[in-house]
Amino acid sequence: MEFKGSKLIKLLLLTQCLIVLCASEGFDFFYFVQQWPGAYCGTVVPKCFHSTKNPIMDFGIHGLWPQRKDGKIPSMCKPITHFNSSQVFHSAFELSLKTLFFY
Repeated sequence: MEFKGSKLIKLLLLTQCLIVLCASEGFDFFYFVQQWPGAYCGTVVPKCFHSTKNPIMDFGIHGLWPQRKDGKIPSMCKPITHFNSSQVFHSAFELSLKTLFFY
């Protein structure tokens, strides 16, 4: 039986990488924003419930956003920035991440 890794382990690993990357950039913390479709679907017309007429029970990740304690948006954030994993990860580590996320 092949170990695929849990979603929580993947999320913690990614969060740890982002914290290390952003610590030198002047961010103080992250907002980890989730969305529950059941709450959203109850507010729109027509309702967007699943075909079973029940809301989807899983939360979705809406974003992981760097923030500063003073309330200012980090100045180095650009609206259109493409992620380049080679600037963050060593290639062997990146390969292990791909194995975890894209199995």
